[in-house]
Amino acid sequence: MNKNKKNYNKLKKYWKLLLKDTSKIDFIKYKYHRCFKDRIREVDIINYLLHLDPELKASYGVHK
Repeated sequence: MNKNKKNYNKLKKYWKLLLKDTSKIDFIKYKYHRCFKDRIREVDIINYLLHLDPELKASYGVHK
């Protein structure tokens, strides 16, 4: 249950990154994100969120 809550919070906080235009996603700069408790790039957050659900990953591929 605790792991599901953490993933829920990450999806709730970072869902807008999934809608962000590919040309505007930051592939270089690392920023500290409290939900991950580490410095991480936007592209890594997107990959993490897509890894959580295969259906989300498939629809993301169609969207982009």
